[in-house]
Amino acid sequence: MTLIDGYNLLWAFPELRELMVAGRCELAREGLLRLLARLIRSGRLSAPVTVVFDGSPAQGGPCGSVPGELEVRFAPHPSSADDLIREIVESSANAAGITVVSSDREVRSRAARAGASVIRTGEFVESRLPRRPRARGSERPEPPADKPAPPQGQAEVDRWLREFGLDG
Repeated sequence: MTLIDGYNLLWAFPELRELMVAGRCELAREGLLRLLARLIRSGRLSAPVTVVFDGSPAQGGPCGSVPGELEVRFAPHPSSADDLIREIVESSANAAGITVVSSDREVRSRAARAGASVIRTGEFVESRLPRRPRARGSERPEPPADKPAPPQGQAEVDRWLREFGLDG
């Protein structure tokens, strides 16, 4: 099972980050869940996947869960997504079968101590969504592992909007 810190991953994508800043949290979460569902269907991500968010879903809004593939969970107040992730890992009979995706050092540390595999959000993005080759002469230094590369221009922004289904 892959256990994802939802907002950590969501903020790794500039287009979804912009939606969050604009107060369109539900739309940003839906975009992330559509991307993860596509990754599962394409075989780039193995099911089951559980995405954990802070807070609660919008009243009557879709939760994005797909039984057996993609489960969406919200941390009940006053807990946080970090607390829920730790609880899931530490209470699992098979923590070694869980991969935790988070940029939070404490979450990764506790998950590793419980026997789970851990991967930073940036490494997850790089391994599932490899960058396209750059044009000759446009090389830039690599960003730190937890920070995605900025868009390469409007064409790349348009591509990600299409990938998230946000282009219409």
